[in-house]
Amino acid sequence: MLQLPLIKLAAAGILLAALAAFYLHYRGLKSDLFDAHTQVSLLNEQVRSVNEALRETTQSRDELKSNLSAAEITRAKVQADLQTTLRKLRNQRPPTECKAALDWAVDNKDDLKW
Repeated sequence: MLQLPLIKLAAAGILLAALAAFYLHYRGLKSDLFDAHTQVSLLNEQVRSVNEALRETTQSRDELKSNLSAAEITRAKVQADLQTTLRKLRNQRPPTECKAALDWAVDNKDDLKW
C-alpha cells in the first residue's frame, strides 16, 4: 500500500519537473525572441543609415559626373582655342624692316610673353 502513494508522488514529481522544464524552456525562448527583436531593430536602423549614406553618395556621384562632363567640355574648348592660338603664333613672321618690326612687336607684345 505504501508503494501506491509513492508511485503517485513520483509521477507528480516527474510531472512537476516536466512542467518546470517546459516553463524554463518557454522563458528562455521568450528571452531569445526579445533579443532577436532588439537585434532586428538595431539592424533595421543600420540599414536605414546605410541607405541614407548610399543615397547621399549617389547624389554626390551624379553631381561629380555632371561636373566632370562640364569640365570635359570646357577642356575641349580650351584645347581648341590653344591649338588655334598656337597655329596663329607659328604662322606669324616678323617684318624685316626696322620700323615695321617695332610696330609688329608693339602690336603683338601679348603674344610674345610665352
